[in-house]
Amino acid sequence: REAAVDLIAALASGDDLQQLAACENGGLRPLASLLSSSDLDEAANALQVFRVLSSNECLREEIVQAGTVPTLVRLLTAGSTTQQDISCTVALEVLSRLASSSTACRHMSDIGAIVVLIELLGSSGCGS
Repeated sequence: REAAVDLIAALASGDDLQQLAACENGGLRPLASLLSSSDLDEAANALQVFRVLSSNECLREEIVQAGTVPTLVRLLTAGSTTQQDISCTVALEVLSRLASSSTACRHMSDIGAIVVLIELLGSSGCGS
């Protein structure tokens, strides 16, 4: 929990080096677990943090190693409320950034994410 608090402080600082250090100190795993929270606001906030962190190319491998990819893929088909549609859109953004990593691409392929993405392209959008 302390590592997650450090990560949030580093994120707020806007300093890439502090963010990297906080991520390497184990802050991502507790944050990744919040993506599956039954509290939709908590999960949405965690997702927004990953949205910001995934823009830092140096952190993408750490994000994948934290186990985020399966949960992000599940968010693509979570439902059709406005909140779930927003989460789906943000999850797509994070996954697209993570896809620049060959490790993440292999992991996405291994868990069936490619099929989900193709189905999403053929549908009317997130949550349908």
